[in-house]
Amino acid sequence: MKVKVQLFATLSQYLPQGSKDRTTVLELPLGSSVAEAFKALGLPPELPKIILLNGIGVKEEVLLKDGDVLSAFPPIAGGLEEIMYFMDLSKAKERELAPGIRAKLLWGQNIMLSFLEMDARSEVPLHSHPHEQMGIVLQGGSSLP
Repeated sequence: MKVKVQLFATLSQYLPQGSKDRTTVLELPLGSSVAEAFKALGLPPELPKIILLNGIGVKEEVLLKDGDVLSAFPPIAGGLEEIMYFMDLSKAKERELAPGIRAKLLWGQNIMLSFLEMDARSEVPLHSHPHEQMGIVLQGGSSLP
């Protein structure tokens, strides 16, 4: 079976050489687990990571299916001094970034993860960041110039 694997931030060093956009496709035996996919990439099992399977948080013992998308990223500091492995997004402060655009932001030293709610036809002003950015579109879509 084929599984698309995305490794972000410091975990991307475990992707095969030549991988593009922090992504690779693994050919795994039927019934392989998330842990077995990570093992195939040489990802140390003791390395802390947040795991999503098709956009939903899972544990390493979950079994994979053909066509799954497996994503992992290191714990996010969330702007705090110590690493927080899990954060309750419902308790994160919502910020209005621009008219019609609301966000809950989690960040660490080198990356920021944005959970955005955007009204239809809202526009994000041009801007830049000194570190990597990650965003997840849970519903709807967007276009980039």
